[in-house]
Amino acid sequence: MKKEFVLQYKDFEEGTIDGLLKKIKSTSGVRLSELKVMDLFDIDPGEGVYIFIDSKNKLFHIGKVSSMSFVERIPHHFDIRKGAWMNRLLKIICEKHWNVEINDKNLYKAAKFAFAELKLILINFNNREKIERIERLLRSTGEPLNRFKSFKLKDATIKLKDY
Repeated sequence: MKKEFVLQYKDFEEGTIDGLLKKIKSTSGVRLSELKVMDLFDIDPGEGVYIFIDSKNKLFHIGKVSSMSFVERIPHHFDIRKGAWMNRLLKIICEKHWNVEINDKNLYKAAKFAFAELKLILINFNNREKIERIERLLRSTGEPLNRFKSFKLKDATIKLKDY
């Protein structure tokens, strides 16, 4: 079964970061309210970059997974305990989207918001060495809530494989 929310990095490595961003923004993604863990199960190798987007296909949060798989990492974002350390999406919703205190009550509300409003897109990599670099480029150029403010891309026309 082809998963419309999964992009293969190898299909874009000859292109530029701008081309990849256009493809991401034109991909519908899968609504978090409709996503099942099983949907993440048979993605091979299941490592790469994940992107949460809003209903207008604006990049909301970008992360990477290389030491575990998508099926392990994505659910960790929805831990509603303040002391959890892998629920960065919920903490960013509280801190940067709503500007409210991070506490269990607000994290619960953030999780409800995410399931109702956000979608997921995955970029699956066969080359683990490129994951961190491409995630960094997407976070700096795609302007998600967790963007890198100090990193500036000098040349957006360089092919992704040459970064």
